[in-house]
Amino acid sequence: MISFVTVYSEFARKKDSDATDKLAVANSLFSMVGGTLAAVQGIAITSLSVAIDNYASASGKIKLAAKLGRITGVLSPFVYLFSTLAAGTSLYGEKGSAAKWTEALRSGNGAKLAGASMTLVGDSGQLAVNGWATARSVQYTYEALANVNQARALAWVTTGGKLLSVAARANLIGLVLTGLQLGGEWLYNRNNKTELDKWLQQGAWGKRNANRNMAEERLLLADITATPQMALQQVKSQSMAVLYLPGVTASELDEVGFGLSAYWLTNHQRNDWEAWSEPLLYQLTLLSAPDAPSN
Repeated sequence: MISFVTVYSEFARKKDSDATDKLAVANSLFSMVGGTLAAVQGIAITSLSVAIDNYASASGKIKLAAKLGRITGVLSPFVYLFSTLAAGTSLYGEKGSAAKWTEALRSGNGAKLAGASMTLVGDSGQLAVNGWATARSVQYTYEALANVNQARALAWVTTGGKLLSVAARANLIGLVLTGLQLGGEWLYNRNNKTELDKWLQQGAWGKRNANRNMAEERLLLADITATPQMALQQVKSQSMAVLYLPGVTASELDEVGFGLSAYWLTNHQRNDWEAWSEPLLYQLTLLSAPDAPSN
């Protein structure tokens, strides 16, 4: 609940939201709904199971067991459906575990790749397990509703036992996969350090003080914060290569006659390149205001 409120508040404050932001909101919503329904189902199973054990009469036990079967039959498909959707939105997207794994593979950092791989396996496993549990829950619930050869109460008793078996297996496997996800996230974040993070760690207040003087610290910080960067991003549902020039406005770039040259690799084997500056000129879009730092 808190996670969804936080993510949605950040989304609502953004003026220009993209597909990644919407996917994050959807993931938080699916996780919240799935977790809430799972908690309700868990409370119902526990309370009714205790009540069944306390009943002496067989008819009373059957009545409560049938009630337990109906409750799990109603809740289980939705619990696992929303958990499947949450796992799917965690797996895909610009900030999903699949994208993190690809980025870690390109970085060449073994520890970072190991963390991303653990998270990817965890998310993939959650998707598969919850998808399986959704299918089984729908199947067993449909069988109970369509059963005309058995008393309805007995049908729900049988279905309840099957659904509890599905829940036990899904929860056990899910617990292992959750541990894998959390461990992977920790390992990935521990080794996914930006240049600014490294500068902070090696500064006078960091844990790995490099004993640099003030002039060196300021020069390194300027190099980090003022370095031009380029990244592939989704802008208004379109894929763009975004160029960041920190601390420099578009007006200042015009004053100094700043320009870009582009070349297209036409033959990989012969390493032949073709000038592409003019076509690029007609595709450039200024995303910042003329008096704001350019990108």
